[in-house]
Amino acid sequence: MADDDIRCSFCTKHRNITKKLIAGHGVYICDECIDLCDSILHPERREEKELCLTFPTLKEAYDHYEEARQAYVMMLRLHKGVDIKED
Repeated sequence: MADDDIRCSFCTKHRNITKKLIAGHGVYICDECIDLCDSILHPERREEKELCLTFPTLKEAYDHYEEARQAYVMMLRLHKGVDIKED
């Protein structure tokens, strides 16, 4: 098989459209097929991953916004000829 025609042996996706392609003895498997196999073999891990999704609190989101705002103000101050007053 030519290097430019390497595909996943399970889903036949070309190596250019997969994130990773792992080679075995004459076979290949992509990262998506590995994830699918893992979810079949260990369904409890999938449930744990779904439960691990968390959203930031309002305070965390505001703190992140405030840090970004301060960095932006500093960038403007350092920019030549720009004079910004901070709130």
